[in-house]
Formats: sequence, C-alpha cells, structure tokens
Amino acid sequence: MPPEPASLDPDLNALESGLAALPPSRPRLDRDRLMYEAGRASVGQTTNRHAWLAAACVTALAVVEGVLLVNRPGPRVVELLVVDEPARATVPAAVKSRPEPIPAPVRSRPSSPLVDAFLGGETPYQRLTGQVLRFGLDGLPPSPPAAWAAVEDSPKTPREQLRDELRRALEPGDRS
Repeated sequence: MPPEPASLDPDLNALESGLAALPPSRPRLDRDRLMYEAGRASVGQTTNRHAWLAAACVTALAVVEGVLLVNRPGPRVVELLVVDEPARATVPAAVKSRPEPIPAPVRSRPSSPLVDAFLGGETPYQRLTGQVLRFGLDGLPPSPPAAWAAVEDSPKTPREQLRDELRRALEPGDRS
C-alpha cells in the first residue's frame, strides 16, 4: 500500500488527531433489541386479531339485519266479514225441474280378460286366486296342519294365524 500523503495544513492535522482520540458513542437504536421486541409483539397479537375479526363479523351481521328490517314488507291487513244470517240463494227454474238420472247398469264383477280368467277358474290355482281377490285372506280355506305342528281343537282363520305369526316374530323373547 502506498503511504498516505501528509496533509499540508497543520489545523487539519490537529482536527484529525482530535477526532481520532474521541471514543465512538453508543448508538441510540439497538437493532437487535428492536427485532426482538417486534417478534414478541407479533406473537401477542393473535388474541387481539381474533377479537377484531369477531367484532367485524358482528358488525356485518348487524348491518345485514338492519337492511332486511328496513326492506321487509309491512303487515297485511285481513278483514273478516261476519254474517249473522245465511245467504239466500235463488235457484233458476231450469235447475229445479231437472230430469231423473238414468241408473248405471250394475256389474257383479269387473270385466277384463285377466280378471275373467281368475274368477272363472279353469284350474284350482285360478279359482283360489279368484277367491282371494273377492274376499281377501278370509277367503282362503284353512290350511292343513303341518306334521310338526300341534293339532288344535278349533282351526284358526288365516287372519288369526297371520296375527299369531306376527306376534311371535315381534316378541323380544327372554333375556339371554
């Protein structure tokens, strides 16, 4: 390195040596302390942020409810008319003297090919189906007792048998 040129002015040399003798002053702002405090402050603001968010939601809800209340339709007025006397109806003469209706022919059973086949009954199955169509389950003959079933004194109707079967199926039974 080249040597520094000597300054020609003795006053400048005195100023330079005086400034060099001064100790550096402590800075007013500590950068490390500033960053530490900023981080600490940001952590403590989460609850504060939630409070502001809740307050903003409540305010928005209040504004929406206010707008809806202002724009709602007014109350409807319903007028009731109470009549003490029944209204007198005038019947035209043409309606008073109407002719007797012609009675429709009475059919004993519907007439369709499918129903006729079942009600006519060429086979025992068709005759039994016709009976069920006419009389429901009570039209079925009593079923023969099964080999494992106990023979009862009076045979039950199909409706009673169905009721007993349902009762047995729906009973919860004994505790296990």
